[in-house]
Amino acid sequence: MRVLAIAMVVMLHVAAPVRDQLENMATANWLAGAFLDALARCGVPLFVMISGALLLPKEEEIGAFYRKRVSKILIPFLFWAYFYALYTNWHTLKEFNPIDAIWDVFAGPTFYQMWFMYMIVGLYLVTPFLRIMVQHMTKKHLEWFLGLFFLFFVAIPHLSRELSTWFEIDLRFGFGIPVLDVYVGYFVLGHYLDRYGKISWGTGRLWMAFFGSTIVLVLGSYAVYRKSGGYNPMFVLNESPLVLLQAYILFLLFKQRKLRSEKENWLFPKIALLSFGIYLVHPLIIDVFERRYLGFQLNARTTETIMAIPLTFLVCFSLSFVVCWLLYQLPYIRKIVA
Repeated sequence: MRVLAIAMVVMLHVAAPVRDQLENMATANWLAGAFLDALARCGVPLFVMISGALLLPKEEEIGAFYRKRVSKILIPFLFWAYFYALYTNWHTLKEFNPIDAIWDVFAGPTFYQMWFMYMIVGLYLVTPFLRIMVQHMTKKHLEWFLGLFFLFFVAIPHLSRELSTWFEIDLRFGFGIPVLDVYVGYFVLGHYLDRYGKISWGTGRLWMAFFGSTIVLVLGSYAVYRKSGGYNPMFVLNESPLVLLQAYILFLLFKQRKLRSEKENWLFPKIALLSFGIYLVHPLIIDVFERRYLGFQLNARTTETIMAIPLTFLVCFSLSFVVCWLLYQLPYIRKIVA
């Protein structure tokens, strides 16, 4: 499932430049790009759900948990946040400022994908306490908890955006749940589905629901674009009901899927091992091609969208994997990619 999640994230970042280009390209090309963008929208929620499924059931001393996260998360986070701070300074200001880069790391995301790292560090800080909570909750308790997550962080915010966009009604809702946010909800949902989730519809119907929700995402984004006169992400946010549905369906499908032997899928375990590194490295590869640092440009707009996005995805994903695999061969450096 990690392989699918990281592939979706890379596809999303490759397809992203097409989203606000409807006026500058043929509608058919924009729809093709928007479809690939929508197809990959639930990659980050899937990552969070996988983490919840793996971490929340464990019984572990709190100090031991934090020590493991320092090695697995904090070291690569600090390295890549600092690296991207220097890289951003170099290609915007044409200078390196190592001291300012340190402050940039603490100020917030130093490159567009790094927001996830700041979020996951915070999520892991509270994981030992969430473990105690969910391990003492019955199935009914978890369902109520997830119901509140859906109501306060998915349904009501989306309804508010819909009313504002289509009817210019400003729906304000002052209530909130301080101990819960959208990613805590996905984290606990992963645990719940791993523990209780079952396919009752049949896999065929679930796949139809997944692709159906993807088509609705595309058509909804197109309609809102026309209505707003520009790109509006209301349908494709991580807290969108349809993105939640996509993540829910894929998690169930891949949880139930019978895996082939590791010998048959020799590449998948390697990609899964390096998925964290691929997440951190791939925006650099995309940016290098975008800025023509190799003497040519490769992006979603290089040629016809329906061909450019898959081509750019394959090249960027493959190069990211190779870079991470090479770094992983170095005994101490491997900690920054796996």
